Amino acid sequence: MAQSKSHNSENHEELIEMEIHRLLKEGKDPEYILSTFSDHFSNPETSLQDRKTIFSFALTTGLTSQISQWLPDLFTKRVSIPWGHITNYILTNQLSTSNELVESIFKGAKKQHLLNELVINPKWDVFEPRLPEYRMKTNQERKKNAREQKSHSIKKLMFFVHNQLVEEEKKLLASLLKSYPQDPEILTLKSDFDYRWARQVISHHSHHEQPWEITKTELPPQEITFFKTITQSMLKLSADSPELAHDFAVALLMMGYEEGCLKVLANQTLSPRSYWLKAEALLSYQHYVECLDHLSLLEQSLGGDPETIFGVTYLRAQALWGLKQMSAAIELLQTLTAVRPNYRSAMSLLKEWQRGKPT
Repeated sequence: MAQSKSHNSENHEELIEMEIHRLLKEGKDPEYILSTFSDHFSNPETSLQDRKTIFSFALTTGLTSQISQWLPDLFTKRVSIPWGHITNYILTNQLSTSNELVESIFKGAKKQHLLNELVINPKWDVFEPRLPEYRMKTNQERKKNAREQKSHSIKKLMFFVHNQLVEEEKKLLASLLKSYPQDPEILTLKSDFDYRWARQVISHHSHHEQPWEITKTELPPQEITFFKTITQSMLKLSADSPELAHDFAVALLMMGYEEGCLKVLANQTLSPRSYWLKAEALLSYQHYVECLDHLSLLEQSLGGDPETIFGVTYLRAQALWGLKQMSAAIELLQTLTAVRPNYRSAMSLLKEWQRGKPT
């Protein structure tokens, strides 16, 4: 419940900052803007965070005279006081700092359980020698709370992992990375998540894993003439309607005319699915070196997607096998199947290669 209240306070504070920013953009005078928050500043319902935002604006714009008018009312109503801002106000305006004033401020902050607010201004240590010790205790308490909160979040994360609540795990992990961007434990959890996420993506998209198994055969001369005529017609149509190009290229590849497929794709800006189609066509056309070059380009263009990593690895292994680099090809497939053991097409291909039976 306390967490929700804190969250709401932060949101309210952001709203006040946005309102100040809006008024400034409208060309309103800072003094006018501050006056609009006059009642809000000393209102008992106003949160400490709101009051600190208003106080900071006054200090930044040098309008401390208005603040000085509000302070008596603030103390009378016994509301939460931004003690660190008060001391900053006193020092900025070079006001006299009697022992009585210093002691009153310390007692007031302690009574409100807000010494953590008072210690934010180290310049006040000159007048109040007890603050360094309280600051150290405050920092220790803050670190302790942060450790406990982190531990609680990790336990929650493990619950999500064990119950395979992937989306919840992903959201919580993103929040932890934002709070602890350099924490080795969090980074390790992120690496573990990325690994499992890649495997899940491959599992859920197995229909993308297997390229068309097209055996390279020489077409009869009459069929080549026929396909060339069709290709020319498709090129003309796709020039006027580019959205048809991908389907034309798929049709040509499925009919075994890779050359026509590549010609249609050559005249288009490649979409992600067209990148993959071109790779399949180059592999089927036995243009292995060009296929490897294209796969490198595909990796750069679509990199970051776990599916891309596995798909590129699978096709690259086949291109290397076609270039008679058997050991490198087998090593790639072994790495791929170790990460995703139920990758059937890769496992089947690997077994055939290891038996010395090229496909």
